[in-house]
Amino acid sequence: MSMRNAIKQKLRERAMLRFYRTVIRPGDLCFDIGANVGKHISVFRACGARVIAVEPQKKCAELLCTKFSGDPNVVVIEKAVGEKAGSGTLSVPPEKDAIATLSSVWQTQGRFVGRFAHAITENVEITTLDALIALYGVPHFCKIDVEGFEENALRGLTSPIPLVSFEFAIEFLDNAVRCASLLESLGNRRFNYCVQERLQWRMPEWNSKEAIIEHIKTHAEPLLWGDIYAS
Repeated sequence: MSMRNAIKQKLRERAMLRFYRTVIRPGDLCFDIGANVGKHISVFRACGARVIAVEPQKKCAELLCTKFSGDPNVVVIEKAVGEKAGSGTLSVPPEKDAIATLSSVWQTQGRFVGRFAHAITENVEITTLDALIALYGVPHFCKIDVEGFEENALRGLTSPIPLVSFEFAIEFLDNAVRCASLLESLGNRRFNYCVQERLQWRMPEWNSKEAIIEHIKTHAEPLLWGDIYAS
């Protein structure tokens, strides 16, 4: 890694820590659904949280197990999260494992079509948020970043979690609306959001689902993406 990239990474980690310290307290339990290579795990741990990290990609899960092997407050689970327990086929672009997905729509529509080849597939085990809660307890915060499979993951949740974030992409905004509606039905009725990796609230106050979606629609960026938070 170049010196310039190392500095940018350090600044990014500091920004993440400042942001997440506003919503995570020492001792909180956090679920990291779609942990990839663990950048959020490190920040959550720096906040003093206990972390259940769920990652279906074998090489990423192995990396996480090695990276956090000496930390009893990190549990790594090599599974995907969906509506029902079972198995599925994960599609992984060789050039970019961060956009591996279980969503056929994600593979055939949207911004990444034609840019990366989904040539590698892995058969993965699927669990549910309900099953994870039964094993580890209700988390204070659950971050979901599963490349178009967010709605499926939330359909496996039947009890409220105090704070949930899920990734959205502007071309699949209807999916984000359905995710927000699922959380709203469980009692999460206050929403806010961040765009891209700019970790700052886009609205000064938490609002309704409808207000957040309308605010997102005002952005002119054609490839807007970010994370919606539901409290």
